[in-house]
Amino acid sequence: MKLKLTAIAAALTLTACTATPEMIEAQKDRCTQVGYAPGTTAHAQCTERGTAQQQSTQNAAVVGAGAAVANAAILSALW
Repeated sequence: MKLKLTAIAAALTLTACTATPEMIEAQKDRCTQVGYAPGTTAHAQCTERGTAQQQSTQNAAVVGAGAAVANAAILSALW
């Protein structure tokens, strides 16, 4: 059970660590839509900020899911 929990936690953590190419492209599109010209420093900064915010939100969700899995494993081990 402990190994299974460790594997699930590792998978969730690795999923949250990276921005996918799709996330980056979507953020580039959003930055262009709000008026930043592609290829400019401002556009790149907008993309970076937006992608970082998306990753932060995703990481928070993964931490919450990991905590739920850990709690369920602890409870099942106790009962």
